[in-house]
Amino acid sequence: MRRAVREILAFLGETFRRCSLHAIDTQSAALAFYSLFALAPLLFVILSIAGRYLAEGQARREIIRQLQGVMGPETGTAVAALLVKATGPGPGAGSLGVAGVVLLVLGATAVFIQLQEALNRVWEVAPRPGSVLHSLLKKRLVSFGLVLIVGFLLFVSLVLSASLMALTDLLSADIPLRVALVTFANEILSFLVLAVLLGLIYRVLPDANLEWKDVGLGAVVTSLLFSVGKWLIGLYLARTTAAAQFGVAGSLVVVLLWVYYESFILLLGAELTAVYSSRYRQRPVTPAPGATSAGTLPARNPG
Repeated sequence: MRRAVREILAFLGETFRRCSLHAIDTQSAALAFYSLFALAPLLFVILSIAGRYLAEGQARREIIRQLQGVMGPETGTAVAALLVKATGPGPGAGSLGVAGVVLLVLGATAVFIQLQEALNRVWEVAPRPGSVLHSLLKKRLVSFGLVLIVGFLLFVSLVLSASLMALTDLLSADIPLRVALVTFANEILSFLVLAVLLGLIYRVLPDANLEWKDVGLGAVVTSLLFSVGKWLIGLYLARTTAAAQFGVAGSLVVVLLWVYYESFILLLGAELTAVYSSRYRQRPVTPAPGATSAGTLPARNPG
């Protein structure tokens, strides 16, 4: 027992030492900043696509319900308020427009470039110096491809979840066990989709040779930490009235708080994955082709 406790403490100590060394708090802040630019247009695109298969009102309700399930009731409601504000009646509402599409592409790819930079710091690798333009185009293309994959998985999750909730509505209230089972299946679906997304991010983005065995456990643990974080933030927000007092501005603050916290959890999960790989997998992680070992990298904004 004592040996197990010492091992756990050593594991956590190494993880938090690396977190401090790689400055994941400032990396999380940068990631949260770029995420805000992509959040609104991304939700609008998902709403537009889902509206082709579901009634617009049903699509919006399902997106809001999904947001509340992932972010917690308070944060999900705050994002929903921003979404309704952006898509409700009014001048310019209801159309993303060219500027919105450009903002979506630039914002979403910037998020993944910043995330790639942070994950490279975690694994202590970096791209080899070369053509700045070639490197920038490669990063943008890889990031945009990952954006499309993530968007597709989120859309599939949305449709499946909507189907499960429709099944729940069809079930009689006299058989609550079936309703509970369908609800539980929906929660498991959300958890699995999140774990797959995290595994994909951990596996693809860093300039390192990683296997699914390296990142699988970390993705599952990080998904659990997301759930705990959602509950903790919901607990905190339930005791504050910032969003109610300041309207849309308050909602934006709530969303920023959630995005920063979850960005921190995502990078913490990456550090846990790196420590697990080095201590228990006993397989040295090598730089990918076109990359080099870099040690502790200085912070840098995505280009």
